Amino acid sequence: MRFTSIIKKNFKLLLRSKSSAFILLAGPILIILIVGLFFNGKSAYDLSLGYCAPVPNDLTRSFISSLEKNGFVVYDFNNESSCTDKIKQGVIHTCILFPQDFKVSNDQSTELRFIVDYSRVNLVYKVIDAVSEIIEFETREVSYSLTNTLISRIDSTLSGLEKQEELEERISGLEVDISKDFDSLKSGVDSIDFSTGSVSLRSLRSKLGNSQDSLDDLIVKYGEFSEYSYEMLDELEGYLDSNKSDEIRAELDLMSQEVASLQNASLDDLNASLQELSDADERLTGLFERLQENERLADSVKKIVSRTEEHLSSFRDSLSSLSKGTSGMRERLEEIDITRAESIVSPVNTKIEPLMSESSNFQFAFPFLVILLVMFASLMISSTLIIFERSSRAVFRNFMTPIDRKMFISAHFLTVLLIVLLQSLLILLISYLAMKFALFSSILSVVAVIFVASVFFIALGLMIGFVFASQEGAMMASLVLGSTFLFISNLVVPLESISQGLAGIIRFNPFIIFSEFLRKALLFNLPLSDAVLELSILLLIALVILVPALLGRNVFHDAKRYWVKRKGKRPENKLRGNADKDWLDDL
Repeated sequence: MRFTSIIKKNFKLLLRSKSSAFILLAGPILIILIVGLFFNGKSAYDLSLGYCAPVPNDLTRSFISSLEKNGFVVYDFNNESSCTDKIKQGVIHTCILFPQDFKVSNDQSTELRFIVDYSRVNLVYKVIDAVSEIIEFETREVSYSLTNTLISRIDSTLSGLEKQEELEERISGLEVDISKDFDSLKSGVDSIDFSTGSVSLRSLRSKLGNSQDSLDDLIVKYGEFSEYSYEMLDELEGYLDSNKSDEIRAELDLMSQEVASLQNASLDDLNASLQELSDADERLTGLFERLQENERLADSVKKIVSRTEEHLSSFRDSLSSLSKGTSGMRERLEEIDITRAESIVSPVNTKIEPLMSESSNFQFAFPFLVILLVMFASLMISSTLIIFERSSRAVFRNFMTPIDRKMFISAHFLTVLLIVLLQSLLILLISYLAMKFALFSSILSVVAVIFVASVFFIALGLMIGFVFASQEGAMMASLVLGSTFLFISNLVVPLESISQGLAGIIRFNPFIIFSEFLRKALLFNLPLSDAVLELSILLLIALVILVPALLGRNVFHDAKRYWVKRKGKRPENKLRGNADKDWLDDL
């Protein structure tokens, strides 16, 4: 009964001022709702950018057109200074500077300059990532076109190499035929005999001369014989019949005529033979000379054939090397397994698959906002409640009541816990109805995390209320402590961007621990069994924080000493008599 009365008294104390009650109870809910409206927008950003292209061309217009198609508001500037001035004024988020001759060439790589404002830490990397993604896509398209050209050239080279190999095979066959022909030519030239032996017409000429001499001697002998025959006929003329003598003389005359005719014919034939022999001798001499010339030509042909065979052998070796080189080049080109431009430009394609469907930023930030509500509500309400109790006019009456101080502290603790849990319940119901969160699939984990977080931060708030004597000090301490937990959390700055040693310490930030557990419970249905150990440790730490309050001096005794020291007079309920004096003396 007393415990319930204390809780009612605490609620009356908090609700005594409507404005204070509204700020303490409804303020955190309004804050999280307002913050939720900001987070409940689309995940993309409305970004504007400027560009400066000294010499616009098709490639420049292609990049700008791609940016406009992806929802960027694009402004054209004539120079770099005007573009950077607009960044300073906040009109645009980044400025793209195209080079003077923006084209893809083999001499040098093309560079795009981005001017960004790093002072806008919450947006600059989003701008860089968004614009870089579009530029990378366009760059990939250009690379795809160049790669297609390169692949087509490789394909044409392969087909050309195949045709060249066929030509090399035909040339190799012709080379074999030519080699055979040269071998036949060489053997034919080697088989030609240009030797004339001992051919001479002098002996024949000598024999013809002897025949002419013999013929002359024969004619002389015949003349002598004819004269002798006529002489004998004259001597026998007296012994012979005149007719017979005339007949013999006629026969001798006829024989002399025939011999003379034969002599003339023989002399003509002999002279003709001598002339023909002389002509034959001249022709034979010319033939000998031509044979000697042909022999020299045959020797030259042999030398040419030998040199040609050497050249043909060298040509055969070169053709073999060329064939091997062509075959090796074709095999190396055919060994290229990846012949698609898409696979070369983007050998590894990344596909981002979220663990859950992306709806809005608020869905992902909601766990952090709930713990933020629990943290600030617990710290501020618990510390404020202690300060209200100290500065209340009923402080002496509460002090004089026969109630254990631990009961007062427990009642304060439970009062704040009920308020925080009520606020959390309202937020969860609103999120369940509006955002369709699957609360009931992991309701035990969600309730456990919120409960332990509330206990932990309420314990810290009570300690702040016990330590600080004024409401302003307690309020500032609560804000400073809560802000410290908030600003060193991964809600503001990712822990991965902090140095490893400092990040290892910051990971023990209770705001981070509770936020991560609630995020896993709401988004990934974290079972309670996976978090029971860590939550138990945090709950134990919260109880340890409460020990100084439970075992320390009575809170109202401290309040009484604070009252007397500050005011220098007794409380307003005006004690009378010697008891008042004794009570003040005891102080």
